[in-house]
Amino acid sequence: MRFISFIFLVLLLAGCSPPHSVTAQNPVSQLVVRGEATIKAKPDQVEMSLEAVTLAENAELAMSSNSEAVLQLQQLLATEGLNPEDYRTGQFSIQPQWSRPPRPAPANWAPEIIGYRVTNSLQITTSRIDLAGRLLALAQQAGVNKAGNLRFSLADPEAASRQAIAAATKKARLRAETLAQAAGVSLGKLLEARVEESGSGRQPRLMMAEVSSARYAVNNVPITAGEVEVSAAVVLRYALGE
Repeated sequence: MRFISFIFLVLLLAGCSPPHSVTAQNPVSQLVVRGEATIKAKPDQVEMSLEAVTLAENAELAMSSNSEAVLQLQQLLATEGLNPEDYRTGQFSIQPQWSRPPRPAPANWAPEIIGYRVTNSLQITTSRIDLAGRLLALAQQAGVNKAGNLRFSLADPEAASRQAIAAATKKARLRAETLAQAAGVSLGKLLEARVEESGSGRQPRLMMAEVSSARYAVNNVPITAGEVEVSAAVVLRYALGE
């Protein structure tokens, strides 16, 4: 009996405890805008790949011919004022060349090595963008018979990227002010600002192209650097007032 009375007293006291207060939070109206900008800058460096490809019946002869062409190219680069730091070996390979099956091929036919192909490339990066066409001509003169991946770029793309971000932010801010004014509300505190990584620079590029292996004097190959485009996209999120 005492136990039942105790439980009744506990329940009665629990019912008399003050209710918990609940604070309601009003949602804040927000505005999200996006701004994009693209700036153009003059490139200050040129990159290219100059590749010597030689074929011979044996590996020693293929290697010797290839090394002679690359060495002559390096000497010509030095005469134009390029330093060894301006270029490096990009790709080197030696591959056997196999005979093709006759038609019809006999049952006991097996491929044989008929020669070797040696490939050696120099990756050049220099601030002498005026030499772009001249370097292609020198490569041809040295017997380097493949050129490609010609690209004009910026040595410090971060500076141009900051300019694009600033321009994109200004556009986004102006868009937010215009929308808020048209809607009859005030633009409040900036809640978020972020850069979308999708913005990228677009640079003129000359894809891989074969050039004649004939050795004759060529002063220059006409090439225009053009301009480098650097883009940025910015997203801003604001709170709105009445």
